[in-house]
Amino acid sequence: MMFGGGMFLVSLLVLALIAVPVIILIVAASGGLALFNNRQVAAQPGSPGPHTPAFSSKHCPNCGRPLRADWRVCPYDGTEVG
Repeated sequence: MMFGGGMFLVSLLVLALIAVPVIILIVAASGGLALFNNRQVAAQPGSPGPHTPAFSSKHCPNCGRPLRADWRVCPYDGTEVG
């Protein structure tokens, strides 16, 4: 039996409606979407590297919150910390 042009398009639409969600599920299950989440961001000057802790043992003398070693002013209360 021969399909007409309209029947061919309908069968392609049905196939697409089934295939697209299946492909999305396969990519998500295989971790393919993780490629988009694991992008390396270029390090900016003064920012901690991948092995540098973000905060040091330095604390604000006024509020006691942890500070990065390169901070000279506490961003929480404005106290100069050196």
